[in-house]
Amino acid sequence: MFHRGDDSRRSALLKRSLAALQAVVLLASVLVPGLIAGPASAATSATTITVAKVCVPSTDTGTFDLRLDTVTKLAAARCGSSFKVPVTPGTHTVGETAGTNTDLATYTSTFSTSCPGGSISLTAGQNKTCTITNTRKPTTITVSKVCVPSGDTGRFNLQIDTVTVLAGARCGSSRTVSVSPGPHTVGETAYPGTSLAGYVATYSGDCTADTHIVTAVSGQNVTCTITNTRQTGTLTVRKVCVPVDDPGKFNLRIDGVVRTTDATCGQSTGAITVPAGTHTFGETAGTGTSLANYVATYDCSTPTAPTIGGSLTSGSVSIAPQADVTCTITNKRKPTLTVYKECVGGLVGKWDLLVGTVQNPDLTNARDVGHLYCPDAGPVGPLALLGDTTYYLGEDADYPTDPTGYTATYDCNLQGAPTVGGILLPSNAVHLAWGDVRTCTVTNTKTVQTATLTVTKVCDPYADNPDTFQLTLAAGVSEPVNIGDGPVGCGTDASGTSVLVVDLAPGEYTVGETATGKTNLDSYAATYSGICDGSATFTLAADDNVTCTITNTKLARITVTKICDPWDGNTDTFQLRLDRPNQSSINLGEPVGCAEVGEWRTAYVPPATDYYVSETGGGNYTSSFSGDCSEADGAISLAAGDDKTCTITNTASGG
Repeated sequence: MFHRGDDSRRSALLKRSLAALQAVVLLASVLVPGLIAGPASAATSATTITVAKVCVPSTDTGTFDLRLDTVTKLAAARCGSSFKVPVTPGTHTVGETAGTNTDLATYTSTFSTSCPGGSISLTAGQNKTCTITNTRKPTTITVSKVCVPSGDTGRFNLQIDTVTVLAGARCGSSRTVSVSPGPHTVGETAYPGTSLAGYVATYSGDCTADTHIVTAVSGQNVTCTITNTRQTGTLTVRKVCVPVDDPGKFNLRIDGVVRTTDATCGQSTGAITVPAGTHTFGETAGTGTSLANYVATYDCSTPTAPTIGGSLTSGSVSIAPQADVTCTITNKRKPTLTVYKECVGGLVGKWDLLVGTVQNPDLTNARDVGHLYCPDAGPVGPLALLGDTTYYLGEDADYPTDPTGYTATYDCNLQGAPTVGGILLPSNAVHLAWGDVRTCTVTNTKTVQTATLTVTKVCDPYADNPDTFQLTLAAGVSEPVNIGDGPVGCGTDASGTSVLVVDLAPGEYTVGETATGKTNLDSYAATYSGICDGSATFTLAADDNVTCTITNTKLARITVTKICDPWDGNTDTFQLRLDRPNQSSINLGEPVGCAEVGEWRTAYVPPATDYYVSETGGGNYTSSFSGDCSEADGAISLAAGDDKTCTITNTASGG
């Protein structure tokens, strides 16, 4: 029984009871669909969420606990599974946690557009699906190359399981490679031009330091860093000279780089730190120095490197880690010898200077090093020779110098002792130490009176004349020998070119010449003048100093052809010739007969403008001329060097 004052309390209680009843009804409808019957439209107004699991790849074996509003609704869900539940209208949260033996860190997870970030909102009666896609991350190994120092120029082949994944890797480079899960071995080999012996390698990161094994985890990236620390040593290049006070200057180099400029004897580069391995060293000429004046030897004697040889300007040496190597370049200055000629008694001549050593002191097969002349035309030398060697001098008279017309004496000890090792040297011997500067004098004293002859070659014409001639000289009835230093040309003016022949014994001589190159002596007429006036043979008296001139005048060439009509069976013969007014006729070879294609004769004749081609012999003919000669009378003009033709056709009278 309620009192009037209790009306307000009664109204509030009723409202609370009604709300509780509605909540129970709603809960019952959610937990047991269809429990409470209602109008037909109420059966279709349930609000639901479907949560689906998708994997990439679809065959992935991972398991996942699918959750709704932080409550697991489907445990150990596999790829392709889903669940559907009724929910209240509003916003809900979809998510997942890793199932058994599954690590979400190995996946990339995305939500469908209906549930961005896992948040999904529904109104009453809506049905929505939220798809969680898990994409398996690749399983990779990253191999990195680090060098100490970082600027090292070495190159390496980075490998996984002995397979090169990055060839020629430079310091600071890396390569990431997909692999299967499990253990793998990381390593490297040397790229061409790099030696691993010059480095100490250490392994760090996810790989073991000793076995270099790295274990790849499915869907994860693991790293392995190979650090190569360059091993170094030192190289010193030292300069030594013989003699020790030599003034030479040298640029000392290591690996092609000049480390010391204008180093003097006794200096060095100092200890230069270099990577372990093979290095080059050498030198170039410094200021005012020529390496051609030295003989260079190299010595890199160290506990790890015996003597290493080299060329004139460079060598090489292998340097082990922590080794200190010194390479000495010894430059021995070549001694020089200058030989002078003195002549006594008015001697004129030419000699070949010979130099021999202790292996041939009699000068057998000795080297011809130059020419000495009287009158003095200057010394031979200075000759750059080898040091610590005894040399022997001699000379051969160069034809036509008479080897019996003089005596020779030698003085090679004007600047030093005439003994070596206590042994007296002959007067034509000189001992040269490294760096010596020595002279010898050869004195020739004339013992018989001789003659000097100049043979001159003159050409007409001389201008633009390319012909050359070898001049010869014969003494008495002996065979002619070549004179001069080779063939002579026509010269640049009318005076021609000359060859001097000295120290000739008195007697009879004959000058001559032979053609050289493309020269044809038949195309010249030779005349002689001077001591040989009118004849190539002449006589020289003691103390004569005379000239014989051979003048070659260019001739003209003419070819005359004889044609007979009729020719067959014709036995007549003809003497072809050239006529000149008030001059004797020139017969052109032997007589010719009649042939089918004619017969001809060729001759070289002096140039003239008033020649006539003619013939004698034959029978009763009518003659005609053709070619370069006049058709009227056979007249023809021939200049020096001309090459002309003329044809005489004889037609039998009445034919």
